[in-house]
Amino acid sequence: RGRRDRDLKGGLRRKINKKRKRGRKIKKRRKRRRKIKKRRKRRRKINKRRKCRERVPGAQNATSVQGRLFSFFLLSPHLPGLFFLSFSLRLCWLVVFYRLSRSRGRRSRQAAKPLSRRLRSTPSTWDDGGAL
Repeated sequence: RGRRDRDLKGGLRRKINKKRKRGRKIKKRRKRRRKIKKRRKRRRKINKRRKCRERVPGAQNATSVQGRLFSFFLLSPHLPGLFFLSFSLRLCWLVVFYRLSRSRGRRSRQAAKPLSRRLRSTPSTWDDGGAL
């Protein structure tokens, strides 16, 4: 008897305790119809929420959106083209940088040549008069 009281919700338990104090018999409440109503109500709420969520894309949580986008891109027919495009762009940039670095290297070598000639000049042109 005590356990059944514990399982019931707070309001009913209070009512039972009051009646017990007065020494009256407590009739068992019929719950079947109420349960069905509650279930329907809950379903309605859930469905409403679902409808709203489908209508407003911003209402979804970020992870599901990311997941959908990820799967969409993975399954999209443009994927090979996108890969090729990114690869070719990278290749172009590599070639450009390689050419630039090569041309810079040549320029610096050409600029360095007169300097090396100056260093190989005769000892008479040195500041210390050619003394070793």
